[in-house]
Amino acid sequence: MSHFLNQIEMPVRWADIDAYQHVGNQHYFQYMMEARAQFLQKHMGKGIADYLFILVDTRCNYKKSFYYGETVLVRQFLLNLGNSSFELQYLLSTPEEPDIIRAEGYAKMVCVDAKTQRAVRVPETVRQTLLANTMQA
Repeated sequence: MSHFLNQIEMPVRWADIDAYQHVGNQHYFQYMMEARAQFLQKHMGKGIADYLFILVDTRCNYKKSFYYGETVLVRQFLLNLGNSSFELQYLLSTPEEPDIIRAEGYAKMVCVDAKTQRAVRVPETVRQTLLANTMQA
Protein backbone atom coordinates (compact mmCIF):
# COMPACT_ATOMS: atom_id res chain seq x y z
CA MET A 1 0.00 0.00 0.00
CA SER A 2 1.36 3.41 -0.92
CA HIS A 3 0.99 6.71 0.91
CA PHE A 4 0.77 10.00 -0.95
CA LEU A 5 3.59 12.44 -0.04
CA ASN A 6 3.45 15.33 -2.46
CA GLN A 7 3.05 16.45 -6.03
CA ILE A 8 4.68 19.01 -8.25
CA GLU A 9 4.04 20.37 -11.71
CA MET A 10 6.84 21.08 -14.16
CA PRO A 11 6.58 22.49 -17.67
CA VAL A 12 8.16 20.48 -20.45
CA ARG A 13 11.06 22.63 -21.57
CA TRP A 14 12.39 22.85 -25.11
CA ALA A 15 15.65 21.37 -23.80
CA ASP A 16 13.74 18.26 -22.63
CA ILE A 17 12.79 17.32 -26.19
CA ASP A 18 14.88 14.74 -28.08
CA ALA A 19 15.31 13.99 -31.78
CA TYR A 20 11.98 12.16 -31.83
CA GLN A 21 10.17 15.34 -30.72
CA HIS A 22 9.14 13.99 -27.31
CA VAL A 23 10.67 14.19 -23.84
CA GLY A 24 13.92 12.24 -23.68
CA ASN A 25 14.03 9.34 -21.23
CA GLN A 26 16.63 10.92 -18.93
CA HIS A 27 14.32 13.86 -18.17
CA TYR A 28 11.75 11.61 -16.48
CA PHE A 29 14.39 10.92 -13.83
CA GLN A 30 14.94 14.67 -13.44
CA TYR A 31 11.21 15.23 -12.89
CA MET A 32 11.20 12.53 -10.19
CA MET A 33 14.37 13.94 -8.64
CA GLU A 34 12.81 17.40 -8.41
CA ALA A 35 9.73 16.04 -6.60
CA ARG A 36 11.99 14.20 -4.17
CA ALA A 37 14.26 17.21 -3.61
CA GLN A 38 11.36 19.60 -3.02
CA PHE A 39 9.80 17.23 -0.49
CA LEU A 40 13.06 16.68 1.41
CA GLN A 41 13.88 20.40 1.43
CA LYS A 42 10.42 21.48 2.54
CA HIS A 43 9.84 18.87 5.22
CA MET A 44 13.32 18.01 6.44
CA GLY A 45 15.52 20.98 5.56
CA LYS A 46 18.44 21.69 7.84
CA GLY A 47 17.23 19.37 10.61
CA ILE A 48 18.95 16.43 8.96
CA ALA A 49 22.44 17.86 8.43
CA ASP A 50 24.08 14.81 10.05
CA TYR A 51 22.57 12.48 7.46
CA LEU A 52 22.73 11.93 3.72
CA PHE A 53 19.98 10.28 1.72
CA ILE A 54 21.67 8.35 -1.06
CA LEU A 55 19.78 7.15 -4.12
CA VAL A 56 20.71 3.46 -4.49
CA ASP A 57 18.09 2.27 -6.96
CA THR A 58 15.86 4.00 -9.47
CA ARG A 59 13.88 2.96 -12.50
CA CYS A 60 11.14 4.15 -14.80
CA ASN A 61 8.47 2.35 -16.81
CA TYR A 62 7.57 4.51 -19.81
CA LYS A 63 3.97 4.25 -20.95
CA LYS A 64 3.18 7.33 -23.05
CA SER A 65 5.27 10.30 -24.22
CA PHE A 66 5.25 13.91 -23.04
CA TYR A 67 5.65 16.73 -25.57
CA TYR A 68 6.83 20.31 -25.62
CA GLY A 69 4.20 22.69 -24.22
CA GLU A 70 2.70 20.14 -21.83
CA THR A 71 2.95 20.20 -18.05
CA VAL A 72 4.17 17.14 -16.17
CA LEU A 73 2.34 16.29 -12.95
CA VAL A 74 4.61 14.23 -10.68
CA ARG A 75 2.93 12.51 -7.74
CA GLN A 76 5.22 10.97 -5.14
CA PHE A 77 4.25 8.16 -2.77
CA LEU A 78 5.96 6.41 0.15
CA LEU A 79 5.95 2.69 -0.64
CA ASN A 80 8.00 1.32 2.23
CA LEU A 81 9.85 2.65 5.25
CA GLY A 82 12.57 0.20 6.24
CA ASN A 83 15.27 0.25 8.88
CA SER A 84 17.91 2.25 6.96
CA SER A 85 16.00 3.01 3.77
CA PHE A 86 12.74 4.12 2.27
CA GLU A 87 11.18 3.43 -1.10
CA LEU A 88 9.28 5.92 -3.22
CA GLN A 89 6.91 5.54 -6.14
CA TYR A 90 6.21 8.18 -8.80
CA LEU A 91 3.24 8.55 -11.12
CA LEU A 92 3.76 10.96 -13.99
CA SER A 93 0.79 12.35 -15.88
CA THR A 94 -0.62 15.74 -16.84
CA PRO A 95 -2.84 17.98 -14.69
CA GLU A 96 -5.49 17.77 -17.41
CA GLU A 97 -5.48 13.95 -17.42
CA PRO A 98 -4.16 12.85 -14.01
CA ASP A 99 -5.55 9.32 -14.37
CA ILE A 100 -3.66 8.63 -17.59
CA ILE A 101 -0.27 7.54 -16.27
CA ARG A 102 2.47 8.30 -18.78
CA ALA A 103 5.29 6.90 -16.65
CA GLU A 104 5.70 5.10 -13.35
CA GLY A 105 8.94 5.45 -11.41
CA TYR A 106 10.63 4.04 -8.35
CA ALA A 107 13.46 5.18 -6.08
CA LYS A 108 15.13 3.66 -3.05
CA MET A 109 16.94 6.00 -0.66
CA VAL A 110 19.40 4.84 2.01
CA CYS A 111 20.14 6.92 5.08
CA VAL A 112 23.89 7.39 5.59
CA ASP A 113 25.72 8.98 8.51
CA ALA A 114 27.50 12.02 7.00
CA LYS A 115 30.63 11.48 9.12
CA THR A 116 31.11 7.70 8.92
CA GLN A 117 29.61 7.29 5.42
CA ARG A 118 27.82 4.14 6.65
CA ALA A 119 24.17 3.21 6.40
CA VAL A 120 22.28 3.93 9.61
CA ARG A 121 18.71 3.64 10.83
CA VAL A 122 16.46 6.33 9.39
CA PRO A 123 16.28 8.85 12.28
CA GLU A 124 13.05 8.97 14.23
CA THR A 125 12.47 12.60 13.25
CA VAL A 126 12.69 11.64 9.57
CA ARG A 127 10.37 8.66 10.11
CA GLN A 128 7.85 10.89 11.80
CA THR A 129 8.15 13.47 9.02
CA LEU A 130 7.60 10.86 6.30
CA LEU A 131 4.62 9.33 8.06
CA ALA A 132 3.10 12.67 9.15
CA ASN A 133 3.10 13.89 5.56
CA THR A 134 1.38 10.88 4.07
CA MET A 135 -2.18 10.24 3.15
CA GLN A 136 -3.24 6.73 2.26
CA ALA A 137 -3.68 6.33 -1.47
